[in-house]
Amino acid sequence: SNLRPGPSSPLPPRFPQTSGGSQGPGIIATLSIPRIAIDSAPVRDRGTDGKGGMAIASGYGITHFTGSSAIGQGNAVLYGHDDIDGSVFARLGELQPGDGIVVRTSTGDHQYQVATRRIVAPTAVQILKPTSGVQLTLFTCWPTNIDSQRLVITAVPATVLAQ
Repeated sequence: SNLRPGPSSPLPPRFPQTSGGSQGPGIIATLSIPRIAIDSAPVRDRGTDGKGGMAIASGYGITHFTGSSAIGQGNAVLYGHDDIDGSVFARLGELQPGDGIVVRTSTGDHQYQVATRRIVAPTAVQILKPTSGVQLTLFTCWPTNIDSQRLVITAVPATVLAQ
């Protein structure tokens, strides 16, 4: 199985900002990462396409892989483009351990801290596998405009939340 996302239906290149619990159609959550200026980017569910590749939501947005855990339970996998279609994850490589990530769902805010950053092959399906604890896995193509590998960020629930 190949992690390279497959095609999906065309959507507008930019979505309106969401705030609070008001989320547009098909949006299951929003993602905010202050260090890299992501503020309430929409998250949509997608599975695999007809060829077994991972489908990706078009436009400026993030995809939650439906084959992974729900946000806040196990290994929730989110991915997005780094150099096309809004480039939501263009700056993902700038994240450092300890950086904060907030995923807002209908049940509330899930706060995470970056734990690891690594580069893997596009065939590294182990990043999709369930984990014993709660974690967030973010990935995008790497390096920019070459896309021969995948940049993977793992984050764990924040234990000490800044007030």
